[in-house]
Amino acid sequence: MNKTKIIHLESPFAIKPYSKTQLLKIYRPISLYVLNKWLKCIESETGPVIGKMLSTKQMEIFVMHYGLPHQVIIETPAEIKKAA
Repeated sequence: MNKTKIIHLESPFAIKPYSKTQLLKIYRPISLYVLNKWLKCIESETGPVIGKMLSTKQMEIFVMHYGLPHQVIIETPAEIKKAA
């Protein structure tokens, strides 16, 4: 059984316009494919992404649906024993 460890961002996350590239870095380890699926699921609320940036309002809706970013690391049982 895997144990999940959440690592929080060093600086606080600010709701502001972000590009898809920036979101991929912040919400890693998701892929562009997953990000596009997430955006498609909420497009009825956010409207289409115009240009290369999601607006502040679109980011508010995005965070409301998918939460604040953090990095999730899955540890194997061997890594857990080694750390103990």
